[in-house]
Amino acid sequence: MMIGRCAWRNKANGNVIDTPKVDVHTFNAAGKVVRFQEVYDTLGFARALGAVPA
Repeated sequence: MMIGRCAWRNKANGNVIDTPKVDVHTFNAAGKVVRFQEVYDTLGFARALGAVPA
């Protein structure tokens, strides 16, 4: 598990999103990643894209 932050800037409109982020990796017995989940503020991301009103 990784708990941190990530940020993006939309080059087209200059909007920025800076959000907490969690990554969850599941490993098999051989130590290989068999599942990956990523959780972050998807509404904030959509707003930065300009897909929904701020």
